[in-house]
Amino acid sequence: MNRAVCYAYVRSQGDRPSLMDQVMACRAYAEARGYSIVGEFNDIDTSDHPNQHTGMQALQVTLAEDPESVVLIYQPDQEVQDVFTTNGANLEAVPPLTARTAGH
Repeated sequence: MNRAVCYAYVRSQGDRPSLMDQVMACRAYAEARGYSIVGEFNDIDTSDHPNQHTGMQALQVTLAEDPESVVLIYQPDQEVQDVFTTNGANLEAVPPLTARTAGH
């Protein structure tokens, strides 16, 4: 079974789903594709919780130790995609749960 890590994030601007909804979408995506999730990371960037990028940094440490793991991110924006792909991560964008279940 291939290994994967999940990265979820929320920002004060934008309309991203909750961290839990993003993680659940990643888990369903991983299960459907035969991935074993070996880590889940998150970052929150809101007015009362400024982003320190600790989740992203921890994920990058994990990838340095296990570069074969796939990074699953719920509908990543360009900034997040760039951070991971610049560092050579194998990134897969996870679609919303409703988009996957509608055809089944």
